[in-house]
Amino acid sequence: MDAATSRILPLTASAGPSPLSPSSLLTLGFRGDTHFLSRTDAQHTHNPTISEKSAVPEFAERHVLRRKTTRRTAERLAQVDKAATEIGTLPDIDETIHMIMHGSYHGWSTVGGVLKLASPATIATLIVATLGFNAANASELLDMLDDGRVGCVRFVCSCYFQKSCPREFEVLRAGLESRGQQLAALRTHAKIIGCALTDGRQFVVETSANLRSCRNIEQLTLTQSASLFAFHDYWITRAIQQCRGSASPPT
Repeated sequence: MDAATSRILPLTASAGPSPLSPSSLLTLGFRGDTHFLSRTDAQHTHNPTISEKSAVPEFAERHVLRRKTTRRTAERLAQVDKAATEIGTLPDIDETIHMIMHGSYHGWSTVGGVLKLASPATIATLIVATLGFNAANASELLDMLDDGRVGCVRFVCSCYFQKSCPREFEVLRAGLESRGQQLAALRTHAKIIGCALTDGRQFVVETSANLRSCRNIEQLTLTQSASLFAFHDYWITRAIQQCRGSASPPT
């Protein structure tokens, strides 16, 4: 790249861990003729294991406290905010952003990040290919379908995940099929998220990360491209059709 037409924003020095430590996040972005680097230190806490069991008290009367837990919801919202912050602004047509993930958010958070940055547009069609997912991913996806943030879903995951985590798979399978959506388990290791928005824009995430939480270094690209979305939508739809006994290509 010509130095006269590019600029580099230096990484701000801090007293925290090194940029490539597991507890920090380093982002390298390519947007037009600009390279930018950013790092955010992530603090992780560990609850000590309680080794001693206390005596169980007996109560003559019913003693119940009903609470609605918001911690996990808050954590997921924080991850969505982090994903949106790292993306910055959604790429222009045929533009790609390259990012490195270090565990402060996971692959599924990019869906919420795109929605936040694209608002008031929502996702008309969501396509997903992943090795595996967790119950929180499944629950949030079903909520998105119910509240209109996502219109329809085509979803493929690994048959290995189906066998090793049958409970999580069944939650999403039953939830999607009851809503008229499509899911299939097959021999796949691809990690793709495609978002066709209601305003006509189409974004594709190609990444090494699965949807669920991960503490490894992962790479991610986010591209706005109708042809790239169509490319991934074609093979995902065809794979679902073949798993259901239909070899005809999608229209």
